Amino acid sequence: MIRHLFLLLIAASSSSAMAQVVIDAPVQLSAAEEALRQVTGLSLANLPTEAVSVASYRTGLFTTATTTGSEWSVVDPGVEGGPSAGTAISFLAPAPVNGPVSLRFNGLGPFLLTNGPSSPLLGISVTEGSVMQLVFDGSGFQVMNPRHDGLRPCPSGMATVNDQFCMDLQPTTELLDFFQASAACGARGARLCSWSEFIAGCDLRIQLGITIVGQYEWVGSTCNEDGQARVSGLSSCFSTGCGNATGSTPRMHRCCVER
Repeated sequence: MIRHLFLLLIAASSSSAMAQVVIDAPVQLSAAEEALRQVTGLSLANLPTEAVSVASYRTGLFTTATTTGSEWSVVDPGVEGGPSAGTAISFLAPAPVNGPVSLRFNGLGPFLLTNGPSSPLLGISVTEGSVMQLVFDGSGFQVMNPRHDGLRPCPSGMATVNDQFCMDLQPTTELLDFFQASAACGARGARLCSWSEFIAGCDLRIQLGITIVGQYEWVGSTCNEDGQARVSGLSSCFSTGCGNATGSTPRMHRCCVER
């Protein structure tokens, strides 16, 4: 009991003490228990010479960013002045901006953010709160995490349903069977909308100006029966049926493209 009390007092006294220790040699942690082989109590590093905690390193987040007008802004006290080629920073994306994203670093810039060396990063492609990993290439910051690749704009005549796909505003007037409709979309560099995409677009038809004419359209999903494909949109967004993929009643269709 005395031993446990002594350890508790030591822990309490050490937790209230704060100090900066300069170590100019490797540190070897050799406690018998693995859980004890660690350094704790490191504060957030503000200078290049200060130690970084494992928790901070694992998150990859060492600075914060804010949205100021049409730009992002980062202040990193660990870097004097502006960035040099090879400077890497990570932060949580702040509120998105309209159009291409530019970043002010320690008050300097703005520096354009790009996917690769030349394709501007569009604000619409970034989700607020997602982790951004950037490297300065000498003139701007390149985005290193590929999930932030810029979303391509929807082609003319299509609506942006969400970040995943675009949909034709109106179905085609030409009546085709399933395979002909699939080929017609392919010739445009598109594809038949899937059943779930049709429902998603139909739900937003009023906001997006999508025309649903109350007739069955081919969608790019199969039915349970052999040789049949799904049709949707007769009386509601969720009305669905099956039709012979070929040799049956020709129907309208609409195309979708991925963003």
